[in-house]
Amino acid sequence: MKYKFTGETKEFAGVTVCQIESVRDFGNIKIGDIGGWVENSKNLSHDGDCWIDDESIVIGLSVVSGNSLVFKSYVSNSVVYDSDVSKSSVYKSNVHKSGVYDSDACNSHVRKSIVYKSRMYNSELSESVMLAEK
Repeated sequence: MKYKFTGETKEFAGVTVCQIESVRDFGNIKIGDIGGWVENSKNLSHDGDCWIDDESIVIGLSVVSGNSLVFKSYVSNSVVYDSDVSKSSVYKSNVHKSGVYDSDACNSHVRKSIVYKSRMYNSELSESVMLAEK
């Protein structure tokens, strides 16, 4: 186990989310670091170095795993694996070994890509770079 629930809760989009706290050191995370907000323990894997920062919310059927970092973002009903998601909203998307920064992704499949300041809807990117399209 790498995190526990702090006991703090709040409402977001009609869902009760719980804040997490690390219980051991891993990656750049230290024991006692306060993390983000999840709807349930299935939203963030206990394996790998994945983490959700204290300004992020992950809900629904979302799974953040591998070595992913979710930073200042909202993730709903999505899979994020070995990826960085920063200052973005990701909804019903599959993000794999990618970076999504300052972007919106909806119903998208993002694989081995860098997406920056972009809006993607019903899209599929593979081994791509998409910059300043927002």
